[in-house]
Amino acid sequence: MRRSSLALITGAFILAGALQGCSKKSRQAAEAATQEFRERYSRSEFEQMYAASAPEFWTQVTHDDFLQLMRGATRKLGGYRSSTATGWKVYAGTNGTTVTLGFQTVFEKGKGDEVFVWRVDDSSAKLAGYHINSMAFLAE
Repeated sequence: MRRSSLALITGAFILAGALQGCSKKSRQAAEAATQEFRERYSRSEFEQMYAASAPEFWTQVTHDDFLQLMRGATRKLGGYRSSTATGWKVYAGTNGTTVTLGFQTVFEKGKGDEVFVWRVDDSSAKLAGYHINSMAFLAE
């Protein structure tokens, strides 16, 4: 009985370590994808950004609405300057792994809060959700 309890506890630590390693890899993939998103944003590659996103993203926002959002963000906020991470979450479930990253972002013409949701498979991440909130959107 004692030996089986020890094996169970040891197994739990091994599983926890493996999950933490997967979580770290997933977060790194999402962070790399966020960097690529920002580079594409700076080059106004909105078509490519939409095409490279996850299928569930396409059910949330149409192609034309995404282009309108990105063009509006570029017009109102300007180019990306810097960002500070505000939080992150990794969720591994039966439908796969999602990573949510939050940022306070500085653009040329203002600031905004951004939230990225990434669908991570192996070491690649596809955009599953993008939310940006800025007072600059209220300006005329």
